Amino acid sequence: MASLPLVGLWDKRYLIFHFAVLNIKMRFKSTYLGILWAAVEPLLTFIVLYFVFTSIRAQQIDFDILLLDEIQAVGDKNFRKKSHDTFLSLKNKNKAIIHATHNLDKLSEFSDRLLLLHQGKMVMIGKPEEVIEKYNEVKPTN
Repeated sequence: MASLPLVGLWDKRYLIFHFAVLNIKMRFKSTYLGILWAAVEPLLTFIVLYFVFTSIRAQQIDFDILLLDEIQAVGDKNFRKKSHDTFLSLKNKNKAIIHATHNLDKLSEFSDRLLLLHQGKMVMIGKPEEVIEKYNEVKPTN
């Protein structure tokens, strides 16, 4: 088993730092805010989602269908707890929620029916346990 040449990496630390800075500059070159966008974008996402869930929780918005995309992937533990409680509250009120996610942990609890898409095509609609089993058969292994 070969060991990492840490001494060599330490000697080249300025070069590595330069490449990291260059990579960040190139990634955000076309944005108006530049590198600052890396910090601003997650903050804006959090603020928007906070107000959406706060207004839903306060029942200021009455809707027939709620569309969400990977909502459990953002926010801190407190936010995820509030969104979890909101999901269950809406489910108990028989509200229709379309939730796009790759996170299988809460699907059985949140869902009565699931739709599985693979490479843009519908594979299956059914009970959560059956669809999750099918998902595990077709999901990428990487």
